[in-house]
Amino acid sequence: MTTRCIRCGNLIQGVGQFCEDCAAQQAEATGFPQAAPPAQTWGAQPAAQPAPASPATCPSCGAAVPSGATFCGVCGGQVPGGTPSTCSNCGTALAPGVQFCANCGAQVMGQEYAGFWSRFLALIIDGFVVLLLAGLPAGVIAILAESVPLFYAIYIAIGILYYTWGNGNGGTWGKQAMGLRVISRDTGAQIGLGAGFGRWFVWWLGSIPFYLGWLWMLWDREKRCWHDHAAGSIVVRVRP
Repeated sequence: MTTRCIRCGNLIQGVGQFCEDCAAQQAEATGFPQAAPPAQTWGAQPAAQPAPASPATCPSCGAAVPSGATFCGVCGGQVPGGTPSTCSNCGTALAPGVQFCANCGAQVMGQEYAGFWSRFLALIIDGFVVLLLAGLPAGVIAILAESVPLFYAIYIAIGILYYTWGNGNGGTWGKQAMGLRVISRDTGAQIGLGAGFGRWFVWWLGSIPFYLGWLWMLWDREKRCWHDHAAGSIVVRVRP
């Protein structure tokens, strides 16, 4: 459909009173410069709207990543083009790969702190593992050497190595069997062998005063025992 400009008489495509030139002159004369509305033609299809952007995916594991996130919530891998991640609870900047905020302890990646019974069952499993790994060879060597003190020395040494290596690298076999993981509270990474040894030592000390160091998690906000506080670690559930 075409009409004529009421000012100059030129043809106009669509419905309108002024052509583009006259509309601009009229707006300038009245002191309200405004862009003329785009002409609409009969039967014309509206301009296609851009499709909403699809959620970003992690280049490492392919998991969906929230818009603007810097790190994947599943594997902790860095997402190109993301903005620094912050805690939704207190606004503190989060380090790469963390599951919990270092300032307020809020969960970041949807994981939960391990409970008492799951950690207790993991401890029982670890007890059987140490009995097999340390008790049998220590018993055989002690019998051959006819030395009882040698049995205890070998048994304790292997037990220390087991807990140091296991917790320093994410969790002992008992914790892994229960779907638990030992990580740094501040970075979400493994705590390392040094902190793993310190964690075992305070774990042993915490058992002396009526297991108070172990039971501390029952009223701790982050369910941490004394050895968790000493090593800067938390224990989280990574699978049901």
